[in-house]
Amino acid sequence: MKKITVVGAGGKVGTAISYALVSRSIPTELVLMDINEKKARGEAEDLRHCAAFTDTMNIRYGDVEETANSDIIIISAGAPQEANITRLTPLKKNVAIYKSMVPDLAKNSPDAIFLIVTNPVDILTRLTIELTGFPKERVIGSGTLLDTSRLKYYLGQTFNISPNNIEGYMLGEHGDTQFAAWSLLRFAGIAFDDFLEMKGEKFTDSERKELEDKIRKVAFEIVACKGGTDLAIGLSIATIVDCILNDKKLVYPLSSLIEDAYGYSNICLSLPTVIGREGVLEKWVPKLNDEEIQFFKASCEAMKEYTDIMFEELNK
Repeated sequence: MKKITVVGAGGKVGTAISYALVSRSIPTELVLMDINEKKARGEAEDLRHCAAFTDTMNIRYGDVEETANSDIIIISAGAPQEANITRLTPLKKNVAIYKSMVPDLAKNSPDAIFLIVTNPVDILTRLTIELTGFPKERVIGSGTLLDTSRLKYYLGQTFNISPNNIEGYMLGEHGDTQFAAWSLLRFAGIAFDDFLEMKGEKFTDSERKELEDKIRKVAFEIVACKGGTDLAIGLSIATIVDCILNDKKLVYPLSSLIEDAYGYSNICLSLPTVIGREGVLEKWVPKLNDEEIQFFKASCEAMKEYTDIMFEELNK
C-alpha cells in the first residue's frame, strides 16, 4: 500500500498536487482533507473519474481519522498567497493553522513522512519537526526545487539546451534570499564557465543577477495573473513523493534541518538532499565560492530571525 494524504486538498495547490499524484498513478490510496469538506468531497469524486486512465487506487475525502497510517502526509493548507508580498507575510496565521492540525495528524500516522508545501515553507518545516517530534529525516519541505526548475528552464531557453541536461541549484531560503550556486552549475557535465568558453558566449554577472531576481519574483507575477501558482508545484511534489515511495535516492534541493552548514544549525533551508524511502538520507553541504557562501549565510540569518518569530508564536 502507498497511502498518501493531502491536507489542504481543496485549495489550488492541493488540487494540483492531488491531480499530479493521480495522473502519474503514484498512490494506491489517496485521502483528501480540507477545512472545506464539500470542496474536498467534490475533488475526490472528480479524481475518481480518472479511473479508466490510471492504475487502480482508492480516492476519498475525510477528516484526520481517515488519514491514519499514511505513508506520506502532504500539507498545502494555509493562508492564501498574495501578489507583491513576501512569502513570510502569512507566517503567524500559518503557525496557528499548523498548531491546530499537525499534532493530530502525527498521532494518527506515527511512521509517516511529512512533506511541507505551505509558505513560508522553511519555517513551517522547522515548525513541523517541533510539533510532530519526528526525526528530522521524516520532515521535508519542498524548498527550492521549483525555483531550481525555473533556473533550468530559463537557462535552457537562453542557450537552446534541454533543462534535463542542466545540473545546478537554487539554494537557501525559498524566498527573497535564495541564490543560484553558479559554481556548481553544469551543462551535460561541463562546468558553466567552461561551457561558455567552449561556445564563445558570455553570461555576465549582471545577467546572472537579473536571472536570479527574475526567479525570486516570477511567482508573484503568476499570482497577479491567475491568483496563485499551482501546476508546477503540483508536479514537483508528485516527483518528490515518487522518489520517496520508490526509494530512488535522487538528489533535490529540499528544505530540511541543517546541522553545521557553514557554521549554521537548527534551521531549515535548501541544500542538495538525497531522498529515499526513509525520507532524507543525506544532506550535502557543497563547496561554494566565497560570494555564494556569503549569500548562504545571509539566507541562514534570515531563517534564524523568522524561526525565532515562529517559536514565539508557537509558545503563545
